Amino acid sequence: MEQFSKNEAIELAIQIEREGKEFFDAVAKAASEEEVRNVFRWLAAEETRHMQVFESMREETERLALSGPYDWEEVGRYLRAMVQERVFPGVEEASKVARGMKDLGRVFRFALQIEKDNILYFHELRDFVAEQDRGVLNRLIEEEKSHIRRLVELRNRMM
Repeated sequence: MEQFSKNEAIELAIQIEREGKEFFDAVAKAASEEEVRNVFRWLAAEETRHMQVFESMREETERLALSGPYDWEEVGRYLRAMVQERVFPGVEEASKVARGMKDLGRVFRFALQIEKDNILYFHELRDFVAEQDRGVLNRLIEEEKSHIRRLVELRNRMM
């Protein structure tokens, strides 16, 4: 098996953010309520911004240094599995749910799951990176937590 690399860790993070953005865009397009559209547009923009953070890390060869006495092959299998086996459905199914918008509760569950999956991946990745890179991941985790709070507030107002 190929050795896990910091670039792959970053690519997996970008993939997670891209899937979230696609779902949030689909919900925003399908929503009939302006408040729902605005929140999901904002979430899509946040995912885009997070992708840009990781893309800039990818471009800086010294960024996201992996550290610790780890079996990097095992770490790679673990992080890949996290991304591959997410609770969040594939983008195609998520888009169908978003377009339907008949079950707003289901849409909010998917959106919240995206944010939770992001937090889990970033939290796990944080454990494997050098101290100097943990601050970036901590900031992204806090942003994802704020997304959860905003989604729950909106859901509670609407349902």
